[in-house]
Amino acid sequence: MTGGGTLPVLVAFSVVPLGVGTSVGEYVKSVIKELDKRGFKFQVGPMFTTVELKREELRDFFDFLCEIHDKLAGEGIGRIETIIKLDDRRDKEIDIEYKVKRVLEE
Repeated sequence: MTGGGTLPVLVAFSVVPLGVGTSVGEYVKSVIKELDKRGFKFQVGPMFTTVELKREELRDFFDFLCEIHDKLAGEGIGRIETIIKLDDRRDKEIDIEYKVKRVLEE
């Protein structure tokens, strides 16, 4: 299982527009709506959203992030901070549910 072509890649990300005040919930909602429209499998967390992708979908996802940045910039946001973390595990098939279940098991 070292090729990784069909194994899921988990991507945790956070997009934060800077200079808009202390609450960014409305911006997060708009990103989530766009994720949903695109059909990405995702789970929202309190600080990051996790997306489950096939390796070949990574470019599409990065294109999506660029479009989100462009959209926010078009709304007058002068600075946008995005944090991305990838889990590209190739020795075992994992998905979002597996990782969550694994740490909640007793």
